[in-house]
Amino acid sequence: IEKRDGTTAPPDQMSIHMSAAQEWDAAWHWSLKAADVAAHAYARVEEVHALERAITAGRRAGKEARDVRGAARRAATTATSGGQSTLAIDTLVRIVRESEAPEQARGFARLAMLYGETGQRDRQMRAVRRGLALVQDDQTAVKADLLTNRALDDYRAGRHRAFEKSFAAALAACGPEDHTARGELWMIAGVEDLSLLRDSTEAFTTARRHHLEAGDVLKASVADSNLAIGLWEQGL
Repeated sequence: IEKRDGTTAPPDQMSIHMSAAQEWDAAWHWSLKAADVAAHAYARVEEVHALERAITAGRRAGKEARDVRGAARRAATTATSGGQSTLAIDTLVRIVRESEAPEQARGFARLAMLYGETGQRDRQMRAVRRGLALVQDDQTAVKADLLTNRALDDYRAGRHRAFEKSFAAALAACGPEDHTARGELWMIAGVEDLSLLRDSTEAFTTARRHHLEAGDVLKASVADSNLAIGLWEQGL
């Protein structure tokens, strides 16, 4: 859309217009630009919607699969980190439907986490089962995330013996760099006071280290607080 002075409309308008006109190459270009503009303005909802248009346009235009996957991952990450649970779930469901097996497994892992956070435990476990059926051998982080969700469900349901088994399975699935999953698991292990631990401080110390490795200062501080309580209770 070119104005009389020779300039074009804002990227979001161009993205919507080109998508409606099924000009997929142009829609891909303008949708990514619109997403960048929204990101700079901290407008996460608008960024996700622009990325969804980019995903559709990229597939229709035959863009490189890795570039389309990149847009899909960015959309899922943006929606999730923005605290927009409903938007994140809706976005992930659409992405999963249109993705191939490796990306579907990653999407189900994120969906499981969101369903768990919003109290939708039945959907959480369905997502875990579907993700585990699709996960590839080299997707260690995804498998670890899925099994961590299973462990979380056992923990929340008060299934203590089942939790010890699911905790061990999830930990075994973690690769050396899967710090986020390891941090989550050790945090829960400390709260649960697993019999395999000498005491909970061991778990919280390990959780803190992994969260720091993952760059999650907030969760590391929570582990610190739990560690301090554990040491106080021991009179240390």
